[in-house]
Amino acid sequence: MEQHLEITADAVSRMPRERLLAAWTVLTEAVVEQALVSVSPLLDLPEIGASLDERITESVETARQLEGAAAAVLTISRSADALVRVMAAEHAEAVRQVEALEFEHLRDVSYPLAPGEFAGDSFGPALGMSSGAAGAMADDAAQLRCRHSELLRSALRGEVRFATVAAIASELEHVEAPDLDEVNRLLAAGSIPTMTVEGARRQTKRLLRSLGLARPVDPVEQRREMGVWFSPHLEFDQLTEMRVVLDSVDAATVRAAIDARAQFLRDNAPRSGDGAGHGLFAGPSRADALVDLLLGQATVTTTLHLRVPVRPPTSSPAEPLSSRSVLARAHGSTGCSGENSARKNAAAWFGDDVRMPFGDVEVPGVGIVDAATVRALAGAVGTKFVSEFVAVDGERVTTLATVTDSYRPTTLVERTVKTRDGHCRFPYCTRPADVTDVDHVIPFAEGGATSPANLQCLCRHHHRAKTFGGFAVVMQADGECLWESPTGHRWLTLPSGPTLPQPAVFTAPAA
Repeated sequence: MEQHLEITADAVSRMPRERLLAAWTVLTEAVVEQALVSVSPLLDLPEIGASLDERITESVETARQLEGAAAAVLTISRSADALVRVMAAEHAEAVRQVEALEFEHLRDVSYPLAPGEFAGDSFGPALGMSSGAAGAMADDAAQLRCRHSELLRSALRGEVRFATVAAIASELEHVEAPDLDEVNRLLAAGSIPTMTVEGARRQTKRLLRSLGLARPVDPVEQRREMGVWFSPHLEFDQLTEMRVVLDSVDAATVRAAIDARAQFLRDNAPRSGDGAGHGLFAGPSRADALVDLLLGQATVTTTLHLRVPVRPPTSSPAEPLSSRSVLARAHGSTGCSGENSARKNAAAWFGDDVRMPFGDVEVPGVGIVDAATVRALAGAVGTKFVSEFVAVDGERVTTLATVTDSYRPTTLVERTVKTRDGHCRFPYCTRPADVTDVDHVIPFAEGGATSPANLQCLCRHHHRAKTFGGFAVVMQADGECLWESPTGHRWLTLPSGPTLPQPAVFTAPAA
């Protein structure tokens, strides 16, 4: 069978493009027609056994085969999507060459058109899409081919969505060689292409900041992006959507005020005779809180927490920064200079020779507070910084937080876990950590500790999947979680990071 596949692949690789695409179309239609009749022709289904155990085993094997078939189809789908975009780029180049040759005959005529300007106007309608969408496809593929060939190959092989690699490329538009070569090398060696579009965008920005290659800020352009917009809700005529773009510091403060008021509304919501509260959903309560604050119907005293990275204090300026690290947390307070407080705490740990410039702060769900603003906050009356020391293993940082003997984690432990995870830790789930449960990986009743090394963020659905759905998870002290599905598939989820597929462990079906 393997020899037959090798011969077929070799023959297919030598086919002209037209015949190859025709064969691909025929194969696709055949698979679809079989799937429309029944999924079973796509699978090698065993006979149903007489015993309950055999029937369960066969059902699990069927589910596993369906997962494998779907993964293969998804790979083909992603590959086809990337190929269409590469063809759009090739089409645009072909049209450009034709028009460039034709324009040579117009040297003495003023002609205000650029070669290839209307390529999308023929390619788009041929695919049933707008000219602008076709032009954007061509531009993205051309940029990837020129500057990020390895990422483009990953998309063409179906390993990652084209939209993901295009988002990465857009974040790297300002990076030039030789820095771009180093960034591409790190991207190829890392796990960014396995992430979602937004996850890849965030990770790329973090990488650029760590290398000192963050995109230069244009204050004028940044100011132009700010604003408030209203639009009708797409489903309910009585609702209106509001989109707001703010400075990150203002946004973090506004968010803290809304959350504080929303919590007050939930705590004081009227309750019915059976004890069920009214209006306790997080979304509506935050909307009510926003209206109250905007219309002056409430005043809230808020505390803004920032987990601030600081440069490790060293006795030698040449000592590598990755050798050890300190984190500072900003708390609302009065009458303290945060920088002096952080220096005092660091001096107690490392000695008197302390140099601790603050770094940029990433506020989950909000954005980046730059180091200059952090320094201004640290020196302002009413702000206090308290340093929180961490252990460093390579590039992985594990917070040294207290452990409690009770089932419910302390505020510090819960905040540490949610800051570390950033989102639900189930494979590929991106639900924000602030709306998740803090779950004991090893159940508390079975001796599991209430500590960051045994706690993870799970949304309610995936919390139930872990408890009742047959999913297993093992957590390392640094926060890495290894998941296994009931059908034997495995994934590694990293704190505030991507999901990495792992080699599956399958149990052979019963004979």
